[in-house]
Amino acid sequence: MIERILLILGHSTNIDNFIALVDKLQGPSSSVTVLNIIDSGWKNILGDEWISNATTRNNFFQYMENNYYREAVKGNDAFSKWAEGKGITLNPLIKIGVPQKIVMATFTEFGPFDIVILPTGGTINLKAETLADKLGCPIIINPV
Repeated sequence: MIERILLILGHSTNIDNFIALVDKLQGPSSSVTVLNIIDSGWKNILGDEWISNATTRNNFFQYMENNYYREAVKGNDAFSKWAEGKGITLNPLIKIGVPQKIVMATFTEFGPFDIVILPTGGTINLKAETLADKLGCPIIINPV
């Protein structure tokens, strides 16, 4: 069984798919770090006329970030419920920024991990090949 798992989630990730996968992989005393990434890349959009003034744009960005954050909290709560009573150490994180940099920093701070699980598609842009070379551990790409 796998002892140290880094699970990466993004906006619109199907939590149930990830719980099912981690449930199959985890050992009796596994440690699971759930990293919810809010990709800051969406802040570079300029928009159409409806978002053309600074106040409207800033309000929109705050609205989007709040929605992404609430969704990340719900995902972490779902994993916390799943982990209760299983003897699993859960480390739920929510980070905002550039996904590749966040994954590398999290791996350095909390790793090493036996395996990293990435979402496919979704709203975070991660390059699995680049991560695999830098992290030096197996990566599973799980459908969202």
